[in-house]
Order: sequence, then structure tokens, then C-alpha cells
Amino acid sequence: MYFFIDPIVAQNNSGVEHAAFNRLKLFKDHGQEAKLVTRNYNRFLYKFLKDEGVPAEQSISMFDFFQHTIGYERKPFHTDDLTIDNAYELDRQSKYTKVYDNDRLVMEIDYIPGTFEEINTITYFDRFGNSVETDYYDWRGFKSMQQYYDVNGITVKEQMLTPTGEVVYESYYAKDASGKQRNSLLKLVNYHGEDYYFNSLLELFTFFLDELNTSYGGNNTFMSDRRVNDADTGLLSMQTKCRKIAIIHSTVSLDDDNQVDGKLNPVYANILENHSQQLDAIIVSTQHQRNDLSLRYPNLDNKLHQVPVGMVDVDQLKAPKKLSEKPNRIIAVSRISDEKRPQDIVRALSLVIKQVPDATLEFRGYVSGNTGKKILKLLDELKLKNKVIQRPYTTDKKRLNGTYDGGKVAVLASTSEGFGQTILEGETHGIPQVAYDINYGPNEMIDPGKNGYLVRSGDISGLADKIVAVLTDPNIDQMAEAAVNKAKTFSTESIWQKWQAVLGEGVKS
Repeated sequence: MYFFIDPIVAQNNSGVEHAAFNRLKLFKDHGQEAKLVTRNYNRFLYKFLKDEGVPAEQSISMFDFFQHTIGYERKPFHTDDLTIDNAYELDRQSKYTKVYDNDRLVMEIDYIPGTFEEINTITYFDRFGNSVETDYYDWRGFKSMQQYYDVNGITVKEQMLTPTGEVVYESYYAKDASGKQRNSLLKLVNYHGEDYYFNSLLELFTFFLDELNTSYGGNNTFMSDRRVNDADTGLLSMQTKCRKIAIIHSTVSLDDDNQVDGKLNPVYANILENHSQQLDAIIVSTQHQRNDLSLRYPNLDNKLHQVPVGMVDVDQLKAPKKLSEKPNRIIAVSRISDEKRPQDIVRALSLVIKQVPDATLEFRGYVSGNTGKKILKLLDELKLKNKVIQRPYTTDKKRLNGTYDGGKVAVLASTSEGFGQTILEGETHGIPQVAYDINYGPNEMIDPGKNGYLVRSGDISGLADKIVAVLTDPNIDQMAEAAVNKAKTFSTESIWQKWQAVLGEGVKS
């Protein structure tokens, strides 16, 4: 069995999660059992996975494992499914129901947004009006967690439950030396007849990974996709026999332009320096990064492998639409965050419209931090509000395809990437790419003058010039064909061959 460790799957997911989703499908299509392993408690995990097109059977969360809810079928739980004293009065509203004992509020039932009375949480109140307990319901339709509060409304205890109501996990909270409320003890209750105590989520997660490995016969393969939230540390702390692989999705040096000698980002210290001897393989997406890491760490050369996170099902590719007949729409598909430099793209647009007056820009992706406000301010300053559309992150393939198919040129202005998956996605739609020549990815997917252009990082004027070059190129339809042909070089079959080389014995062809 292959396990891909990615602690968090959210409503809006980054390229790292999408890389894991793609890998799950690739392994399944080639007859290999693989599962996504998550750490964090998430009542909506299976809804988010469903929205992303990931089958429930290809995922295991740590809390599902201990709550005996792996494979649990969704059965929506409504207010009418509760047993409520007939003497109580119910004030039913569209988003919640309040329950009263005469004039005293006893409980408040909140619904999952967008549903008809599907229970999200139930909060209970004492006779003084203080909230004393909140019950949290899993999206699949069962009470999953109970949270208890002190007189000040601060969490002091949590309990996780099975669908039948059995307590299987408890978490206690207390103030540390600085007065901050922190998790002080974690307890597995009656696990195989014994209680187990842990001082941290890392200890519990490591225990879980070893139990998971053992439950699947041992000697399985675990791949860590994240450097945070105990993904690496949990993997490296495992005691049972297994194969351990770290997958790198970004640059490792804090100096974006100097990946060989620049200062190491501390989050990579464990897998590249402190505990690299425990790893069986380290995987990166580009040959360029593999070469840089080999120069930086010659002792790791035999463990370094290059396997792109992006891949294309060639059989699903269609002939590109004629770009020459499309409006002059520039697209930028990525998270809207500072490291993606969307402001550079907006400033480039202000230069582009001087030569291509009808050019417009469409962003597609979720906003991170206050970057959205910065963009709005810049649009005001440059008087470009009527030229820019911002569309949200979506799991709806029709909407995402609509963004790509509506574009005439795609732009990537990141400070760094691990691969630049949206470049490949755009190329599958026959969209020429203009990107900063950064580490890593663009220069392995863009052939300048054929399917797009590379621009010196930070050169906004150069970015604008190359966007104009694409929009005004009389041979733009040939560029579209070149983009699709480039995408074909990342076929699922070629990527699978690379995985076979990494994993060796036990992998079916």
C-alpha cells in the first residue's frame, strides 16, 4: 500500500494537494492501492474530497481511524432526528433552531450552510445562560466531537466519538506559564483494550502512522508531501518497518535565485540534513531542481529522483481552439498571494493596454491574506477596475475549463515554484504561456518563441512586452498547437514510468 501524507485538505486547496490528488488517480489507474493520509480533525473532509473528485475510499484521516468511521456512508442528520423533550419550545429559523424551556435558552442548533436543517453544531446552555458544551457533527451525519467550556467560555476538554456514541479520544486543555490556553494531554480511550496517553499531536500522529502501517501488513510505502503539521516529523519518527519518501514541492533555499549555496529554509532541515539517512528517496518535479540539490548535497545524489507532479491524459486532449478568433483575455490561475506577485501582472496589464486597448485580465484562485485588498487598491490607482475580473477558486471543472478556454495567453509571475502546474494545465488547453524565468518549472515547460516566452524575474515591462507579443502574433494558432504538443510530453504514461524507476520492485507495469 502507498500512503501519501498531507495533513490538511481544505475547501480551497493548493498545488500540493492537487499534486497528491493527481498521484492518487495515477496509482489507481495503474493498479496500485494508494490512500491520502490526513492528520487534522476535519468534519467536512469527505465533502471537500468529494468536491475535488477524490473517492472516499482513497483517504484515511487519523481521527477516522480511531473513531471507526473509515468507509462510513453519509446519512444527513436533521433536527427532527434529535430526541428533544416535548415540553421544550422550538424557534425554527432558516440557519438555526433555538430550544427553550419556558423563557430559558437550553440549546441552539446550527445548520450546515446551504442545507435544510442538516445539523452542524449543537450548543448547550446552563441556567445562567453560559455555554457549557458544543457538539460537533460530521458532514456524513453523526455526532463526532463534544467540546466542554469553563465559566469563561474557554475550552477545557474535547471528546471524539464513534457513530454509536462511544468515547475513543479525549483532549485536555490548560494554561501554560504565559497564561495561554494550550493542549495539555491527549488520550486514546480503550484502544484495543488499553488507554494511551500522548503529550502532543506529533506523538499521537506518529503512533497512528505506525498503527496504520501495521494494520496493512507492514513494510508499506509512506510519502510526505508537506514539511509542516508533523508530516515529515511523523514520518521520520515511525518505528515500524516501511519505505519513507519525501516529496519536495518548492524551492529549498530562502534565496529564490540561489538554490545551491543560499541559506536553507529551516523547514527542509530534517529531510535534507538532520535525518536524510532515514529516507529511501527524495522526489522533486524538475530536472533543474534535482541537479541543484545534487550539487548542494552530493551525499544525497543516489536518493534524488525527478518525477513531475503535473501530468496529462493524452487521450483526453482536444485540438486547441483557434486563438486568433478569441478576445484578448489574459488569464492568471493561481492562489492570490504575495509570492505569486499578482500586482506585477496588474502593472503589466496597464502597459499592455497601451498597445492592445481591448485586453482584459482574469484571475482565478482563492485569496490569501490581505493580497486581495492590495490588488483592489492598485486597480483603483491604475484605473483598471473595468479591465480585471477576479473569479474564486473552484472545484467545478466546467468553470475552471471556462477560464482556460476563455484565455488567449496565461501569465505566471511567482517568486518561485516547485513545478508550476497551472502552466501545464494551460498548455493542455492550447494557451501560450508567459512566465518569469524562475526556479523551478517554467523553463522546462516553455520553449521561448514556440509556446510562449520566459522573462527575467521581476521585469514587469518585459512581462508586458511578451504578453503583447503573444496577443499580436499572426501565428498564434501555431503557438496553441505547440502548447498542446508540449503538454503531451508530460503524459501519464511517461510519468508512471518515472514512478516505476523510483519505486522499483513491487510496482506493476
